[in-house]
Amino acid sequence: IQKHVDLHAKHPLKAEHFDRWVLLFQETVDELFDGEKARDAKFRAFAIAETWKPKFDGPFAAKT
Repeated sequence: IQKHVDLHAKHPLKAEHFDRWVLLFQETVDELFDGEKARDAKFRAFAIAETWKPKFDGPFAAKT
């Protein structure tokens, strides 16, 4: 996580960055895979982004 905090200090991460990452990830999965595992991977990516977004608006933001 420290690498993400360091990156955030140099180039603040915003909700739009996480949203873009999810979009690109889901598009890539759709192009290359299908089925239950692909759906699970896309859901996990979405869940990760939704978990991380508030962290960069909260405690990490105060360190920049």
